[in-house]
Amino acid sequence: MSLPLYLLIGSAITLVIMTGVFRLEDRKGKLVVLRGFRQGCNRRLTSLMERYTGWHPYVGRGFFRLLLHYFMHSFLRRTLNFVRRLEGKIERLMRQNRQVAKAIDAEKRQSHLTAIAEHKIETALSEREKQRRRSHG
Repeated sequence: MSLPLYLLIGSAITLVIMTGVFRLEDRKGKLVVLRGFRQGCNRRLTSLMERYTGWHPYVGRGFFRLLLHYFMHSFLRRTLNFVRRLEGKIERLMRQNRQVAKAIDAEKRQSHLTAIAEHKIETALSEREKQRRRSHG
């Protein structure tokens, strides 16, 4: 069997166990599993909610939404600036690469044409050989 199937089976078993534990706790009226940890979490959450409800009239419901939009705007602006800098560096690299490619191509052409010209000079007929060929031809 594959890993996703094992994860699905494990999640289903965990869900069934948690549902059974929560029903048992509802019937007994008290926490059964991880009592100290869950009570601590409940106290912290209750404290946090009490502090928030005290600030609620001053802050209002839109504060957290506005804060989220501010953080998102800040994140997107930084991302945009990063992409702009990255784009500039990539364009500079492309220009350098294009210049190097042109220089290599020009050198290749020049060396090829130079080789042809040198071969032409090396294999050129002397005046005497030219005269002889004209007379035979």
